[in-house]
Amino acid sequence: GEKGTQIEFWQFPKGKSEDLDDSRDLPAGESKDKFIYRIYTVFNASQIEGIPAHTPRVHQEWEVHQSAETILQNSGARIIHDQQDRAFYSRLTDDIHLPPRAAFQSAGEYYGTALHELAHFSGAESRLNRETLNESYRFGDPNYAKEELRAELASVFLMAERGIPHNPDSHAAYIGSWVKSLQDDKHEIFRAARDAHRAADLLLSLEHNKSMEAALAYINRIPSVEQQPIVSGSAVVSTVPCAENPSLEMEL
Repeated sequence: GEKGTQIEFWQFPKGKSEDLDDSRDLPAGESKDKFIYRIYTVFNASQIEGIPAHTPRVHQEWEVHQSAETILQNSGARIIHDQQDRAFYSRLTDDIHLPPRAAFQSAGEYYGTALHELAHFSGAESRLNRETLNESYRFGDPNYAKEELRAELASVFLMAERGIPHNPDSHAAYIGSWVKSLQDDKHEIFRAARDAHRAADLLLSLEHNKSMEAALAYINRIPSVEQQPIVSGSAVVSTVPCAENPSLEMEL
């Protein structure tokens, strides 16, 4: 017979990460303060008889670009193309700085980078008020690493949702560089996926809710997005850490 693959479902109670410490070592299936951990066995459709082969939708190039541009425009973020080889979100001025579009090798690389920075933008105090963004004080500190992980995952979710081409290997390598600094907490990847889903949900909801206030109200009403991560990837621009007031810039 066919052998299934085990997947994990994690749901953390809302609140700061330190509030979860008492729940980390609970046996599978037990919960505390709405902490849920489940293991499921799933099968690929190709393992099941009678299911027609999946035919993925082919997105036209113009459609992909339009979809990505819509996410950027609906966000209301101020995007400035004034950098040579850096990309960052400035907490001080609440805007995004990127190299010119022509500096990127492909549209996928440009949108992957822009969406990464847009994910940082989503975490500002006036929006999702994400702790990992607003309590990061220097390049490479624990919250900085956690925020980078969230931003990169969010860009993956957005690109996968809209069919934007990306490079999984490049993206996986980038995420891996930050995961190494988080190895002391084996559950951090799941918290990062939860926050990344919330960021992606906010940015996508702006297609139907034409103001940030309405989008925030909407995602606060929908069921929890604290679910397992999606596997995918995107290309990114290599940059140099900012030496001038790094606590106020989240850089790719």
